[in-house]
Amino acid sequence: MERIQGRDEVARTVGMHPDAFVYRWLSTLFASELTPAAVASYRGAQGRAFLDALVASGPVEEDAAALLRHLDTADSPDDAALDLASAYAWLFHGVGGPQSVPPFASVYAGEKPHTGQQAEADFRALLRRFGLDARYAAHEPADHVAVMLEFMAWLIEHPGDDAALCRRELLERHLLNWFPRFAALCAERDRHGFYAALAAMTLHVLEADRANID
Repeated sequence: MERIQGRDEVARTVGMHPDAFVYRWLSTLFASELTPAAVASYRGAQGRAFLDALVASGPVEEDAAALLRHLDTADSPDDAALDLASAYAWLFHGVGGPQSVPPFASVYAGEKPHTGQQAEADFRALLRRFGLDARYAAHEPADHVAVMLEFMAWLIEHPGDDAALCRRELLERHLLNWFPRFAALCAERDRHGFYAALAAMTLHVLEADRANID
């Protein structure tokens, strides 16, 4: 994955591998709505410095710039968080009805647009190989994008032959086989714009990682 200046320094501060840091950060943004405090932190000096570092970093430059713009659309962090929560619910909690974009692999990789199909069973089996199926999939169907990105961070932090093979398998068979369609639908249906930019950024990270993985 292409290195991001500034990101590496932040990752070292929290004792985390830089690539794992990015995957875990992306995972948290898909896992739940941003709180007013989180929005305020991104608008503050440290949060803006991190996003500015992403803006200066090659393939995710336009996506990071879009995230910055959408975080600044409302007057206050409270208003921005409310707008983002509405967008999150519309897309990922089904509030948008047929305009929703479920964040589960089965919806796109399965025979029918439903959760809980073979794609979830296959990914849960991958988690089970490392004893992580209960840890990462306790409350959601296992094939939620946030769980997959968090698992990628874990694999990066636990290097080894099996982890390297699993990382390639995760990218090719469990993420890049459906995530491009998910990102395209977010771009089409996100009325706010933040999650469309987040999905585009995540896709660029996945593609860059696949191109450079050993």
